[in-house]
Amino acid sequence: MQTICLLLLLVLGPADRKAPDPPTMDKLQTVLQLQDQRRGTDPRLAMFLSDSSAVVRERAALACASIQDTSLLQELLNQLQDVSGLVREAASFAIGQTGAFLSASGKTLLESECLDRISQTDSPVRLMEEIGKFGSVAALTRLVALATRKQSSIE
Repeated sequence: MQTICLLLLLVLGPADRKAPDPPTMDKLQTVLQLQDQRRGTDPRLAMFLSDSSAVVRERAALACASIQDTSLLQELLNQLQDVSGLVREAASFAIGQTGAFLSASGKTLLESECLDRISQTDSPVRLMEEIGKFGSVAALTRLVALATRKQSSIE
């Protein structure tokens, strides 16, 4: 079953990716096992978020989106600055999937952190979309203001 999952991951991934080397395949298999077992507290998952391979970092972020363990949010926030756009997208998605499980005060802190990071990213649209999953009315109002300012500066 795990082999089938890894093959699907490779086949369904972007066409411009080359096949991962054996050590990367081992890491991907471990990430998939952690995801399947919903083991967000396993320290290996956080370690994979900062792996040297962008493929592993992306897959780890997607696993976090599935597991929705709020203890991984800080690592996911750090991934918003990753050199790989695919990793940044996956981290944004994972933040959106997980943010809803925070307390009200936790959501407020997370939305503030995400809003502050929007101006620091070269692709803010995905993060804006994800804030909509857990953000307050105040955060969404601030998002609209940010989007309006960005649109004005483009024109």
